[in-house]
Amino acid sequence: MSIESIGMQENRILGDMQAMANVASNGASNRQINAASGASFSDAIVNHLNNVNQLQLESSATRKAFVQGDPNVSLADVIATSSKSSVAFEAVRQTHTKVFEAYKDILSLQL
Repeated sequence: MSIESIGMQENRILGDMQAMANVASNGASNRQINAASGASFSDAIVNHLNNVNQLQLESSATRKAFVQGDPNVSLADVIATSSKSSVAFEAVRQTHTKVFEAYKDILSLQL
């Protein structure tokens, strides 16, 4: 895996996250989100989780190949794929925390 492809994927993930943040900060309704992106919020979350899972599987496979002595896998490849999956997972963890905090805030609102 090349460094350029890692950077492109990280930029795509960052762009997705920024788009979601922009939509959330603008107070757009779910219908506006669907019209803008062509997919529901839950589809976007599932898609992102699948991407993170794929990154973790790639990291694991790269690490395993390196340990087994594959000459086509360098230490730099292992570090790059491991870092990429770590950053993606951390983004999911932080998103989960923020969504859960927002949910708790909504539950504590008095009607």
